[in-house]
Amino acid sequence: MTIVFVHGVPVTSAVWAPLISKLPRSQRQDVVRLSPPGFGAALPADFGATFLDHGERHVEETFSGDVAARPGLVPVATDDLTAGSVALRHRAAQRAGARAVDLDALGHWWMLQDPARAARMLSDFWNSL
Repeated sequence: MTIVFVHGVPVTSAVWAPLISKLPRSQRQDVVRLSPPGFGAALPADFGATFLDHGERHVEETFSGDVAARPGLVPVATDDLTAGSVALRHRAAQRAGARAVDLDALGHWWMLQDPARAARMLSDFWNSL
């Protein structure tokens, strides 16, 4: 199973390294880290840098052919004040058909604050599929 990590701006895919190092070896070998253009990836001449441009680029990089529904996970770092309320994130996960998992006392940089805990959460999710 391919495991895709996508980060936001203005960081690079290196933000995932501590978490990925805590994953079981069998899961580490399937990891793909995508970077937005200009933030760890080359900036194509025709790239418009809109929200949709970023999304389309990641879908093209990740999937070939038809994109089928996939199980989803929404890590909800409860101390992240940049991503809306905890209730809002749970509602968004529900609307997307994804599982929400609270990461109590972690903030926006949850993957760096406690990479071992984040890796356990992800592994538990993937192992449940």
